[in-house]
Formats: sequence, structure tokens, C-alpha cells
Amino acid sequence: MKMTFEKWMKRPVYVAQCKTASIAQANGVFCFLFRALPGHRDAQAQRARNAVADIVRDMRKKGQPVKVIPHQALATRHHDLATQLAV
Repeated sequence: MKMTFEKWMKRPVYVAQCKTASIAQANGVFCFLFRALPGHRDAQAQRARNAVADIVRDMRKKGQPVKVIPHQALATRHHDLATQLAV
């Protein structure tokens, strides 16, 4: 069974990636390797990820929702139809 692109975009992991990327961009800490896997990040990317994690923790402490808005997901999307996954 092949997963549609629309279903793939609603996966919790992808939604969280979009939200953290949008937070990073809004706070000026987004860098090239921000979304790279742990073994492929440089020090700058790790600092950026740590900064975004601090922002998200502060948002949660203040009771602010940390939800992705559909237009944020589209704006931060780094994928196209070629990245569809077969399930």
C-alpha cells in the first residue's frame, strides 16, 4: 500500500519538523544543516537546534500552543512528490 503525499505530510514527525523549522526561521537561527541527522550536523546546526528547543520549552512553560499551521508546513517544506514513501 502506498502512502499518499497528503497523508505523509500529516505524520506527527513531519508536522513537528515543520513547526521547529518555522520557529527557527522566525527567530533567525535556521541554518543549512538544521534538519540533518545527528551524525551529519555541524556545531552551528546543533546550536541552532538547541536554541529552538529552548524556545519550545519556554512556549510550553507559558502554556502557549506548539501547533503547526498548515501554511507554515507548506512554507518550510523541503520535500516534493519524489519523497513519497511506500508503506
